[in-house]
Amino acid sequence: MRALLLKPNLSYEEVQIKDYRDTRTLVEGNIELIPTTKDIKFGKRLLVAYANESGLMEHLPYNQWGTVLSEMGFYVNSMYGIAGNVVLLLTDDNGYDKSITDEVVILFLNAKNRVELAD
Repeated sequence: MRALLLKPNLSYEEVQIKDYRDTRTLVEGNIELIPTTKDIKFGKRLLVAYANESGLMEHLPYNQWGTVLSEMGFYVNSMYGIAGNVVLLLTDDNGYDKSITDEVVILFLNAKNRVELAD
């Protein structure tokens, strides 16, 4: 599956993953779904973001993409933020992870540009 990996140092890259074990490897631990403030739909699929569920307690690096994720519709607590890597994927009606599309990448880049313009 095609996924987008958002790293704490403000770099990002497209990665290929096979299943949840690859997602766990990328976030360096157990995965936690980052909640959304609204459904972020692409056709019948929903955009989801996964992070390390213990990232803050494990003192993983602060992920500076939090503002961009908020701009996209994810709920990121401004007091705590996100620690460690974040993986973006789509899910189907049954909750199974699916590849991101070019539209997801465009949404991410547009949100990134809006946040940079606001700085």
